[in-house]
Amino acid sequence: MLAIFTIFAMASAVASTAEPIDISVAVRAHVVADTGNDDVEIDEIGFQAAHSCAGIPDIRVESMPGETYRGQTQFKVRLVENGVLCGRFSVPARVTIWQQVPVAATETRTGEAIRSEMARVATQDIQGVLIDLDSGEWIAARTIRAGQPITARYAKLKPAASTGDPVAIVAHYGALIVKAEGRMLTNGHLGERVRVANLATDTVVQGKLIAPGVVQTGGRR
Repeated sequence: MLAIFTIFAMASAVASTAEPIDISVAVRAHVVADTGNDDVEIDEIGFQAAHSCAGIPDIRVESMPGETYRGQTQFKVRLVENGVLCGRFSVPARVTIWQQVPVAATETRTGEAIRSEMARVATQDIQGVLIDLDSGEWIAARTIRAGQPITARYAKLKPAASTGDPVAIVAHYGALIVKAEGRMLTNGHLGERVRVANLATDTVVQGKLIAPGVVQTGGRR
């Protein structure tokens, strides 16, 4: 529920006739313009102060450059009437910005594939950088609660090959291709350097994971 406090005209000369000044609308408009997100709530503005405005002035709001609006925020408010400054205040307000973000559809444990759905989440409840789930197959890097935003802190791309997986080790010698059976000693994504055990020679070699189940090692072109 939106809780709003207004600034009332309190200067002795105009106290009985001046209209209440509601700055919450102006503060919200400022946050929307600054963030480009129109799903914004101003939950509380706990402030009253005297001013010399006789009517309803223009309300001009400023915030610190780079402000993230994660909860309690300080705003600079100026009241201008007929081109004349009639009030200047520092106003604290509680701001909530909402986003539609991917969240875990169910509780997901470390290593499990992530099932997601979109949900409306307050910005201050998003811990870390949101990931693009369409960019690959993602698994939980640690336990994720149902409804929790999916960020890089809690998710990682599923490796193309995992420790213990069988792989083919290939080496090119001109037109000749030599192959051997191997086993992954590390997790790896496509294009990464990995360590594998050559089962034919009982040695450890390094190479590039060029395809799921295929590691390319040295050789000569």
